Amino acid sequence: MENNAPVSARAKLVAWAGPVFFIVLIVGFVFLPFPLLDKLHGVCFGI
Repeated sequence: MENNAPVSARAKLVAWAGPVFFIVLIVGFVFLPFPLLDKLHGVCFGI
């Protein structure tokens, strides 16, 4: 059984929202004004 229904614009947006959010989160994390070791300790301790 095939599903040939057209994909809505909202479905396309939702499909991109998750990956884009994580990419922005990682890029933002990398550019924080703290040394790398402090960033890694922050991740380990959940800060």
